[in-house]
Amino acid sequence: KNHQSITIDFELQYEFRQQPRLIGHVFVYSNASAVIERVEVGIILLIINAIIKTIALGVLFYWIGQRVLIRPLHRLVASIQSVDLHALHQAKIELKGGKETEFHLIETAFNNMITHLGQTRRQLLDMQQHLELTVEQRTKSLKAAKLVAEQASQAKSQFLSRVSHELNTPLNAIIAGGQLLNTRVKDLDEASQTLLANILSAGRHLHLLVQDIIDLVQNEEAEFELELTSCDLDLAISECIDIVTFAA
Repeated sequence: KNHQSITIDFELQYEFRQQPRLIGHVFVYSNASAVIERVEVGIILLIINAIIKTIALGVLFYWIGQRVLIRPLHRLVASIQSVDLHALHQAKIELKGGKETEFHLIETAFNNMITHLGQTRRQLLDMQQHLELTVEQRTKSLKAAKLVAEQASQAKSQFLSRVSHELNTPLNAIIAGGQLLNTRVKDLDEASQTLLANILSAGRHLHLLVQDIIDLVQNEEAEFELELTSCDLDLAISECIDIVTFAA
């Protein structure tokens, strides 16, 4: 087969006594297809070399990324997810980064945060314990005060019951006796009738006062329903005058 050839020629020189001397000419002949094949092989080798270097760089970057970036991030995420308020001392992390890297700053900040959380939790527990103790003491004080109040209320009820009995019994006797005298004695003079009427009026008035005092003490909220009714003002003034006349 006839192929286009490539020819290269160059001179052969020899230096003798610092003088170049021409020895001859060299002619190199080569088939063009052979040169192209060699170039193709070189290009293929360059491409293969580039692919190998690219794969090697990818593997190297992946290994570096896993070791320097991915694994520390996984440890950080796992430590954050495993944070337990009851076991904060176990939440420390070591990202194994250099002292001047961002991971060292993250590790320091995370560990400081865990330390502050532990201190805050201890303070909260101390406050809770103090609060429980205070509530317990206050509860005991309230129970004691309630017991004293109940005893005082019971004593007051007993006293009022005795006062009501001791006062109402003679008052009832006075009122009943006055009413009995008023029905049996008809021929009394005017002064005696007035005195008897005053006794009955004063007895009823004193009886009402005793009942009002008892109601006032028993009703701790001091709430009463007042009933407004018409009254005989002249009669009320006259009864008041009659009551105080003898003392005057």
